[in-house]
Amino acid sequence: VSSMVSDKHNGDILLLGCADGALQLHDLRLPEPSIPQQTTKEHHTQIMKVHTQASQEYQVVTGAVGGDVKLWDLRHLKASVQTIDAGCKKP
Repeated sequence: VSSMVSDKHNGDILLLGCADGALQLHDLRLPEPSIPQQTTKEHHTQIMKVHTQASQEYQVVTGAVGGDVKLWDLRHLKASVQTIDAGCKKP
């Protein structure tokens, strides 16, 4: 795990950014909270930051070492909503 955040609107939801580029959603209310409820992997490098949007209930932003930033909708984690190439490539 390289980054994590709990959802500002629902503290029982934990989002983990992983070294392999995966984004995991865990529901702490479930009997087995260590098992991710959803996992998606669009980043090809380590996720360095996971951020929930205070003004948008279902919006999450992730940023990876490769310089890509992705916008996600927590209701549909199968694919990101938008990708931005920030141009911050690792040397």
